Amino acid sequence: AGREVASFTTRFAAPVIVPAGDDGVEVALVLTIAATDESAGTVTLDAAVSVAGTKVLNRARAVVNI
Repeated sequence: AGREVASFTTRFAAPVIVPAGDDGVEVALVLTIAATDESAGTVTLDAAVSVAGTKVLNRARAVVNI
């Protein structure tokens, strides 16, 4: 409770092709804690995002209020 994303930045590295139909696409997300700022009450997370082993986002970073 009380957690919210204060900011999120990224750049697309590759298109995500979504086939027609109901199957969709599986997106893999790995988050790593890049920094903590106790005085500001934030945690910075770096995200590695891929589809079928291909990186689809570059420099994905979120700052979360804790």
